[in-house]
Amino acid sequence: MKFGDININENVKQALSDAIDSGRLPHTIILEGGSPQKRLSLARLIAKAALCKGEGEYPCGKCPSCVKSDSGSHPDIMEIVGGEAARSFHIDRIREIRRDAFILPNEATCKAYILVNAQSLTAEAQNSLLKIIEEPPKFVLFIFVCTSRSMLLQTVLSRSAVFNLGAAEQGGNLTPERLEQARELASGIAYAMCEPNEYELLKKTAAFEKDKELLSACLPELRLIFRDALIIRNGGEPVSCSPQAAEKLSKQFTCEKLLTLCENINILKDSINKNSNHNLLITRLCSKLRV
Repeated sequence: MKFGDININENVKQALSDAIDSGRLPHTIILEGGSPQKRLSLARLIAKAALCKGEGEYPCGKCPSCVKSDSGSHPDIMEIVGGEAARSFHIDRIREIRRDAFILPNEATCKAYILVNAQSLTAEAQNSLLKIIEEPPKFVLFIFVCTSRSMLLQTVLSRSAVFNLGAAEQGGNLTPERLEQARELASGIAYAMCEPNEYELLKKTAAFEKDKELLSACLPELRLIFRDALIIRNGGEPVSCSPQAAEKLSKQFTCEKLLTLCENINILKDSINKNSNHNLLITRLCSKLRV
């Protein structure tokens, strides 16, 4: 598979290349992490390769299908963009997709649906979509583009191939050491939230005072822990790197509280993207974690 100037992990490249070249591309793919542009560019490339009618390495870039894919006019590639706010990707859009998915492709042998901002899918919308990704038509490909798998239901994750492109909205530029630091801090914050007083939480979040990058990298990991806690409360298996912290949170907080925490993380991420005052963000973080 040809990746052009899309810079992603070699393991991800190899896995996608093997799937495309062997004709065994999973019918549901989740692209998480990295920058928004990288996620969307890779999603479009996968769809283009899946629909390519050329020969040799895919996508050929020359066949009529590739030309239409490049121009954004291919009738069998649909991009559906949800809002960035939590729960703003509504079930009505999914119902439209479900109806359309059973209609044969216009030109290609495959139809690709790219769901942008899939992290904002409501639980109702995900459950509705689950009915088709469990037993999809053979000619349908779903590509979820999201900041993190943490906002997707375990039932959706278990039926999908997940590819991580690096720390969310950091362009994949964090080193493994920095990512591990963010994960450890997120776990520590989760444990601190279970303490009866605020001292431990304030002590943990003090690490952000002179480190904006760490705050941005830590929030998706923290959201993943909250999401795991929700999954555990509903009898599922955790997917984050901190299952013990998620287990503790699941015993401490209600599903409603955990969902609110996930939404609060989304709000803070939006504030970071808008370059809000860093010190105020840290104060808001502590406040929203103690709600």
